[in-house]
Amino acid sequence: MMTSAVKIAAINVNSIVSINKRNDLLNFTNTHNLDIVLIGETKLSERHRIYFNNHDFIRTDRKSNKGVGTAILIKNTLPYNIVSHPSCSDNVAIEYTIVNIVLGRLKLLVVSLYAGGRDDRAFINELDRLVEELKLTHPYNYFLIAGDFNAKHTQWGNPYTRTRGRMLSGWIDARCITTRMKLHAPILPTFPSANSSIDLCLADCRLNFTDLIDDKIKTLDYNSDHLALCFTVSIPCELNSIDPSDSHHFSFKKTKWPKFTTYLQSNYIHNIPTNRNLTNTEIDRNITTIADFIMNAIKNIVPKYKPSNNFMIYSNTTIKKLHKYKSFLISLRNKFYRNPAHINSLIDLDSLKFLINLTNHTLNNEYKKSQTKYWDCVHSKINYKNSETFFPQINRFFRPKKPLKIETITINRENSYLCPRINLPHDPINHVDKNINDPKKVLDFIGAYYETINAPRYTNIGSRVKQLVDARVNVLKRNFNDKLSSNASLTTFSDNNPANRPTSLNDHYTFTDFLQIFRIIKCLPNKTSCSLDNIPPIVLKHLPPTIIQSYTIIFNNCINNGYFPIIWKKVKILPILKKNKPPNLPSSYRPISLTPANSKVYESVINNLVSGFTYSREIIPHNQFGFKFKHSTCHALHKFSHIVNSHLHHGNVVGACLIDLEKAFDSVWNDGLLYILDNKKYPEDLIQTIWSMISDRSFVVWNGSVTSDFEFSIREGLMQGTVNSPILFNIFTHKICSLNVFNNRPDAYSLAFADDLVLLAAGRDPLCVESHLQDLVNAVDRHYRL
Repeated sequence: MMTSAVKIAAINVNSIVSINKRNDLLNFTNTHNLDIVLIGETKLSERHRIYFNNHDFIRTDRKSNKGVGTAILIKNTLPYNIVSHPSCSDNVAIEYTIVNIVLGRLKLLVVSLYAGGRDDRAFINELDRLVEELKLTHPYNYFLIAGDFNAKHTQWGNPYTRTRGRMLSGWIDARCITTRMKLHAPILPTFPSANSSIDLCLADCRLNFTDLIDDKIKTLDYNSDHLALCFTVSIPCELNSIDPSDSHHFSFKKTKWPKFTTYLQSNYIHNIPTNRNLTNTEIDRNITTIADFIMNAIKNIVPKYKPSNNFMIYSNTTIKKLHKYKSFLISLRNKFYRNPAHINSLIDLDSLKFLINLTNHTLNNEYKKSQTKYWDCVHSKINYKNSETFFPQINRFFRPKKPLKIETITINRENSYLCPRINLPHDPINHVDKNINDPKKVLDFIGAYYETINAPRYTNIGSRVKQLVDARVNVLKRNFNDKLSSNASLTTFSDNNPANRPTSLNDHYTFTDFLQIFRIIKCLPNKTSCSLDNIPPIVLKHLPPTIIQSYTIIFNNCINNGYFPIIWKKVKILPILKKNKPPNLPSSYRPISLTPANSKVYESVINNLVSGFTYSREIIPHNQFGFKFKHSTCHALHKFSHIVNSHLHHGNVVGACLIDLEKAFDSVWNDGLLYILDNKKYPEDLIQTIWSMISDRSFVVWNGSVTSDFEFSIREGLMQGTVNSPILFNIFTHKICSLNVFNNRPDAYSLAFADDLVLLAAGRDPLCVESHLQDLVNAVDRHYRL
């Protein structure tokens, strides 16, 4: 059987809040070439930011002054997952941080544990819960739990036995068979000042400790009141090391873009034919090929953001010498604890402690001087007169972005119907609320909830309007499918009519050209967020002309076929917690759609076609101010105040009803939209392209690092984050602002800004105004029910 060796240490660091203590941890890890360090008593809070360049730092901060905090420092080449369940937030006695080392179908659960408090019964109960929740009795689950147990027993080298030690020993004896648990004690007292061995390791007996001394764990000196446990474990599986650079974020803002463009220009060797039509399959294949070339350039040219030891920027020669001297003093002190007779009689323990404290004090002062010097230098480089760079620099230091964390989602009676969609067990009769903590399951459950939002929920089933719409739209869809199956197109590309600059057949459905695509790309925002293709807008802005030409050919073939590429229909959604909402419910998260940047370029081409026809026919009324060129909330407010003030000036009473459409884009009836487009005589080929664009869309849910296992479909509604959803929404709702009830009465008004609608009624009699306003609301309600 293949095996892998992992070198591990467990330390009660007695705080790593100060830079001095963090440097001690880094030096210790590098000196002993450790793969994993289990850390107890970190005393960190949320405001402390710590990074290491070759290790990942997973932490569980203390929730209050009573807690101490735990952490795991793990080499970033090891394949692992963070285990967030069970949580120790409500525990009384023990705190822990857990990671799962990936071993194929096996698991190695590594737990950094600290036990405090005086409640020994709670200590045992919480250990029981930890074993149960981690399912340590399962044969595929290997485990290793190490840290400060604060338990004394003569069996593991203590001069006497305390209550907690006796209870822990009995607890291990009772579970040693079912959990295969074995206790490994240190060879020397880990709390030397009290001659106590309270730092222990509980491990699966199937794990092979290769460097034990007399069946005990060796100890190492550390700048703390505890010694460190250090041991090497042979894992019954070959570890597949990962390349940490794959998980690094790209630093697009530091990219040398001329170099990027030149590299991509010289390496791009893909030719797309211009003298023939492309099938939809060929279009998708060419899009993938271009994306591969772009990603290759990103990986080779764009610098990667590598987390660094953020406290090492303050280190200097004096600090390094002081750390070396302090290590010598600590070793001398621990030797004195072990055997005072072998130490020079000129040196006593009190003197050693005094010198260590003095050295720590000197180190802290040196760090303060170094910090002041560093931040003076940073401050001198900030130009407060340049607002474009001033605020990003300030935010970088004082308002860092917090990672998205969704720790728990509660399955209650109201949302339990989502369980079958993601294969979660569910008993609808004997329902009991339960929490899910696995990151992927959490995202799956949120995705299942979002899918219900984008599902049909008709209020007009059986009505004459729906029958008319369904009949007409079914005919349209049959025509579209017939064209798709027969590869029908608008024109035939040839040498005389090339796909990069074809001849348009009519004024309302025109092809695009290189110049239009170039302008659209240059107007993209300098954003670095990206969709599933990992290509952000800022990269597209620096594409060479050859690739822009290729995209022009692809877009014209898409227009020619009335086709929207399948590869661009799948997006990732980032759930953001709404303000003052409970974080354990899926409905508390607002979906943010991250659509492919290159699809937005093609959507902009379609948007130009839709907008040109819409505004030439004045389909969207003038009192709709949202999503319109050169219109803003200021214009809507000005119109509102003008209406109100003019009536008040003539002594009238004005009543207003403010209506907000819930989940506006999600509530759009897609077949109804197609019917309106057909009824308004939009070109059928343009309707086909829109139908291809809004149908058969799907999404996955992403939290910044993990993606849901399930893919979810959007069966109804317009996807947020796309270029054309706003104007299509305005087309779908254009009749609201021009209902007959507004046209027949001079004292009735409606103003809209996207999905926000204001109904106004004016008159001399307040009761008449109230009745009139109710009529307006009823008219809007009837319209939506149709």
